[in-house]
Amino acid sequence: MKNLFRSKAPPGRTAAALLFSLFPLMLLPAIMQAQQGFEKATDLPDWRLILWDTVVRPDLTWFGWCTAPLGDINGDGYDDLAVSSRTDTTYIFLGGDPFPHDYAFIVRGGSSWIASADFNRDGKMDLVTAIQDGVFGETTAERRGVIRVYLQKEGPVPFVWEPDLLIEGEPNEYLGLNLTNYRGAIAVLDYNGDGWPDLFARSADSRDSVESKGVLFLGGPDMDTGHDAEFRLGAPENLHQSYLDDLLIGDINGDGCDDVLIHDQFGRGSGPVLYWDLYLGNAWGHAGTPNRVLQSDVGWSPEKRIANIMDVDADGYADLFDAGPNSLHKILGDAVFFRGKPTLPPVLFPDDSIPNRNPRYMADLSPQIICPVGDMNGDGIPDLIMGWNTYFGAGASVYYFYPGGSKFRTSLGFFGTSPEQDRVEMGVYPAGDLNGDGFDDVITLGRGSKSGLGNRFQIWLGASQLQTPVERLPSPASINLSVAPNPLTAQQRQITIVARGLRPGSAELTVTDLLGRIVNRVHLDSDSGILHHALDLGVVAAGMYLLTLRQGTNFVQEKLTVY
Repeated sequence: MKNLFRSKAPPGRTAAALLFSLFPLMLLPAIMQAQQGFEKATDLPDWRLILWDTVVRPDLTWFGWCTAPLGDINGDGYDDLAVSSRTDTTYIFLGGDPFPHDYAFIVRGGSSWIASADFNRDGKMDLVTAIQDGVFGETTAERRGVIRVYLQKEGPVPFVWEPDLLIEGEPNEYLGLNLTNYRGAIAVLDYNGDGWPDLFARSADSRDSVESKGVLFLGGPDMDTGHDAEFRLGAPENLHQSYLDDLLIGDINGDGCDDVLIHDQFGRGSGPVLYWDLYLGNAWGHAGTPNRVLQSDVGWSPEKRIANIMDVDADGYADLFDAGPNSLHKILGDAVFFRGKPTLPPVLFPDDSIPNRNPRYMADLSPQIICPVGDMNGDGIPDLIMGWNTYFGAGASVYYFYPGGSKFRTSLGFFGTSPEQDRVEMGVYPAGDLNGDGFDDVITLGRGSKSGLGNRFQIWLGASQLQTPVERLPSPASINLSVAPNPLTAQQRQITIVARGLRPGSAELTVTDLLGRIVNRVHLDSDSGILHHALDLGVVAAGMYLLTLRQGTNFVQEKLTVY
């Protein structure tokens, strides 16, 4: 064989060189055939999510960096969206069908992250932006960093250029230091459970013994620029190093106070110990010592940047997901998670999982990223989209849709597979109902470049085809719901609910705040199709709430205002 190869080699080239040069060509047909047959060979869900629109703006430098849903800010029946750039400009797009590619309003900031919440509890979503100081956008004096809060206004211009609250931090306190491409430097939560949105931010402070830390600004009518708590403990070995290289927010123990998980590591060389500090939210807004530590050398530490937290089964307790292929996972492994519960064990360890749908080497190898999204199938429960590493690499990654609720392990939709090669950047984000069809949509981002197709975002539509495949109850013509009194005064905390059009049987009544947390839930029975119930709200803060009455797959909602 050696003589044969040598006899056919061109002058000046060895047989090995010739074979090496031909090897990619020999494999090319097989690779192309495998890619083109991926959908046929892989057990994919029935419904492929529809790519409704792609907004490409090569004129906006570093556009499509991060996004935040704003709800319907102009009252036209379509939810609206904020999309930032790394040049510290955030663009607000108004929803519609067709979707407009020109932005309607702009505000400052956004290169580090943006987020939305109803900070003043007037029933309208507000916007907060942070800057990545001196990278691509603006630079501040004395390395302060900048966080801006924009309250939504009445009238034709809901957001204006100047912020309502400017948080700059102290000199040499780099407030709003960016985390990753998929996780922001700022996050909205309710750490003390008082019903007012709080603001968490990463800070790099050269005056401190810990180079970076977390700082908390408690919300309320007197919200100001001063820190109300600092998350800065870390491991003793970590002094003079950065603390907080990843962040997760969610109410794991279901007490109404959002909890904070901060990732870090200690040790050097080939064996650093990875860990998450878990700070349980509390009515006093204190940080102090972590309540639990999830440590890689003595248990479980979900992989940073691609882990996430959400209440996937809608039981009122946030669940901690580990989507990292380098954590507990093996090739062809499942996505593991810890189920939230009222009493946490001393050591948190995964106690449930979502199975790998295609555990084959030419299919799905391991989890890639967990993405909590909105209600894409219209059942009133937030849903999950999860990406999986595939044989063909990130460009062919498949994203599966999983319905929130009891059937969360069954994927009902997908996008992002060859041969279409959607080529989305990692990460899927909630967008609200941009086309007004009653189903929440999601956004994928291009994350920008100086120009070109990277300066874009894509809109993927929710649909009825993503509903859980369970036997439906016969639908009544309509469910009529009345709530009185509404609004409630400061002295009133009891409401009377009358529902007509129900079928005989059980129904569920829930009251949620603007952060989506359940503040009251009762199970009711209807004998005649007409339901009367007096609901005592108990101690709830003033603000806007959403009351949902659900029976089977049918539900009706009503906004509730508490003064």
